Amino acid sequence: MSGKSNSDNEMNRNLISENSSDSINFSTSVFIPDEVIDASLNEWIFSLIGRLNLVNLKLSVAEENLRKQRTLKGNCQFIPIGKGLFIFKLDNGDDMKYICEGYWDIKSQALRLRFWERDFKPELQKSSNAFVWITFPDLSIEYWKEAILMAMGNAIGRPIRIDEITLQKEIGYYASILVEVDLTNVVPNKVWVESKYGKFEQEVRASKIPKFCIHCKTIGHNVAECRTYRKGKTQEVAPKQQKWGYTPKKIQQHSVIGFDICNTPANEGTSQSHEIEEGEIVIPNDNQNKIQEKVVDFTFKNSAQNDIGYQQTCQREYH
Repeated sequence: MSGKSNSDNEMNRNLISENSSDSINFSTSVFIPDEVIDASLNEWIFSLIGRLNLVNLKLSVAEENLRKQRTLKGNCQFIPIGKGLFIFKLDNGDDMKYICEGYWDIKSQALRLRFWERDFKPELQKSSNAFVWITFPDLSIEYWKEAILMAMGNAIGRPIRIDEITLQKEIGYYASILVEVDLTNVVPNKVWVESKYGKFEQEVRASKIPKFCIHCKTIGHNVAECRTYRKGKTQEVAPKQQKWGYTPKKIQQHSVIGFDICNTPANEGTSQSHEIEEGEIVIPNDNQNKIQEKVVDFTFKNSAQNDIGYQQTCQREYH
């Protein structure tokens, strides 16, 4: 029995080793029963997902700081999931609403929160929301009520809280409110305020807006610092490689026969070729001699007439 079991184990190991080489193209499936998946989802229905910059901040320090700021009714568990994200696992809806609607300041960092969702993958998340202090300069003091300022902040984004100095009306230069804004949209620079007494246009100023890349829709860098944008731009601008080569042009030389008044025969042993171009008049060889004789006779007669005329002119001038 032991010998047979050993042979079976060895056969199984060989089978696994053979299948491991094909693991890249191998896939399988599994079905989760309804009651099992529903029970698992119900365990996280009150949870929230938070984001912090954990480069210079430990999660244990953030957890301790958060517990000091808020007192919860039930249990709370912090679960890091990567990319600066972690889960607030809560067991009741009151704590979830209390944390989600509040403002959390952890070591000069504003905690950004969102509701937990099914099939959440941290590597696919791109954050475009940021907490920005919005000020309303020269806002009349009668509008410095919490309900009015929260409504004005709601016209820009999601209002979080009003500055304590604004609530106490200690300084009347401007009213200040913290708003969560989506940087994929343009932050308005004016807002209309209307009541039964009329309406007016109020100036809006945003301070310390974080860097935001309009190319990859992510907070932390601008488009000039975006590696993805520069990489794509380099590939677009890069010229295609061309293969340079030189092919000499064939030049066909034409030997043109000059007009010989004496009709000198060509040297023996040499041959001259002349290609007839379009529009060129070709005179047969038999007629060339006759034309040359007429040209010689015409030239001689003109020369003789010029000499006689010159002699007659000299004689008249002499006499």
